[in-house]
Amino acid sequence: MKRKRCPRCSSLNTKRHGTYSPKVLTSWGERQRKIQRYYYLNCHKSFSERAEPKGTMRYELSVILKAADLYFNAEVSYRAVGRQLHVRPYQTFLWLDKLGSNCKSFEEVARELSPQYTGYFLVKKGAHKRLMEENSLA
Repeated sequence: MKRKRCPRCSSLNTKRHGTYSPKVLTSWGERQRKIQRYYYLNCHKSFSERAEPKGTMRYELSVILKAADLYFNAEVSYRAVGRQLHVRPYQTFLWLDKLGSNCKSFEEVARELSPQYTGYFLVKKGAHKRLMEENSLA
């Protein structure tokens, strides 16, 4: 068994300290995931082997992406998304807010899409017809 390093004191003096099974909502319903706990003998703290902080993965990523798909593509409300996925509407809002924080702002997109030429082009009355005739002859 590979020893786990303590995040606080960096020692390898550990022992297993049981498991716990949080409920995770998946697209197939609620499932339980077994997570190993460890006890560090030097600093007398216990930690789990999961990498993310506690409470961040209560819902599977597929459920979060399904909520975003329903909200943006099917144009349903937070409440309707919550009814379909069996979550609170506020939870749907938090997911979409977190996903939206990763997106570019309107100003950043506008700066990227700004045209290189600004202003109007003026064309004399007959110049347009002459250009069309020259392009058709070539």
